[in-house]
Amino acid sequence: MIKIYSGFTLWMFIFTNFFSINIAKADDQSKKLFIVTAYYSPLPNQKVYLRWSYERDIRLNWNWIAWASGKKVFPWMLRAPKTYSFWTKLFLDWFWTWEISDRWWAIVTLDNWWEKIDRIDVWMWYGEEWLKRALSWWKRKVYGNIVDNNSKISVSLSSFPSPNSAIKTLEKEEEDFWILVNNIWPESSFEKIKEVQKIFNEMWRFDYEIDWIFNNKLKEAIIKYQFEKELIDSRENLWAWYVWPKTRDTLRKDYLTFLEKKKEYEKLVKAEEDRKAKLAASIKEEQKKVDNLISQKVEEHINNIWTPKNWEVSQNVRALQQTMKILWYFDVKDTAIFWAKTTEAITNYQIDKWIIKSDDEKNAWIIDDKTLAKIKEDLKVKLKSEIKKDKNLISLNM
Repeated sequence: MIKIYSGFTLWMFIFTNFFSINIAKADDQSKKLFIVTAYYSPLPNQKVYLRWSYERDIRLNWNWIAWASGKKVFPWMLRAPKTYSFWTKLFLDWFWTWEISDRWWAIVTLDNWWEKIDRIDVWMWYGEEWLKRALSWWKRKVYGNIVDNNSKISVSLSSFPSPNSAIKTLEKEEEDFWILVNNIWPESSFEKIKEVQKIFNEMWRFDYEIDWIFNNKLKEAIIKYQFEKELIDSRENLWAWYVWPKTRDTLRKDYLTFLEKKKEYEKLVKAEEDRKAKLAASIKEEQKKVDNLISQKVEEHINNIWTPKNWEVSQNVRALQQTMKILWYFDVKDTAIFWAKTTEAITNYQIDKWIIKSDDEKNAWIIDDKTLAKIKEDLKVKLKSEIKKDKNLISLNM
């Protein structure tokens, strides 16, 4: 009896605990898992579209006015499987309460052996701003549950950001999308033929005038390309010299790759140009500093030069003799004595520089303003020349 009672007790213990576990699991599953996909409807003149044009986006997402429920459109309306009734309210965790206002046969339940997930679409609103929000949300798994139909629809707009980054890829794809959209053959429009000529020309495969004519030169360029890419095996091939799907798609892919490489090359060229410009600016700035320093040194030196008296002995005379020596007109020791060698050097310099015509003119060997200005000019040239040979000279006194 004791054994039977113990066994019954054990069985009851297992049964009650198993039942309580299932009850707990059922409570956890009161919230259902949904796959929620966002979409929008386009407006004319958007800068970017999901499928690259207003017409294509309308075909994809429709231009909504009213839903199957007959209710006029409003943001956050839901489209659900047909197992849901119109006006059903759903609360989705962390976000809002939504209303099911549309049902469609294509919205189905994902029924796997390990989980059952209902697919739901949420319609954002019209225009590019809401395209950003739809792309930012895109498709997510969210837990939620059905709530009372009298519940108010509530949405947190902050849960739907509209970053510009959401459409960056679309902008790039849109640029590429319009390249070689159509097949090309002799009866194609001038614009389409011109496009192929330009592409082959850019890729160095068509070195002729872009004349909008599907002539033999263009045919040969196309056939050569088809042979290289093993798109045809003979000139009699049905698709030879036609830019039909296989050739078009291959050419488009190669052209986009070419454009990417071209951009990379242009970036490198631009970077090199910027480097050279920066270096040139740096050299120019350095030269400006050198010129300013030379001018400063020359001015300081010239301030110590004037016309001495005969046989004067002074630092002024020494500075004058050193100046003539720098300019290659005084080849003896600078004695600081104003004597015949010094006057001869000054006179020769004035004659060479067309300041005077002969040594018997009254201004001969006189350090007047004209002579002083010419000395200043020649000293700057001389210093620049010497500094090019040895930059350390700029720090030396003259």
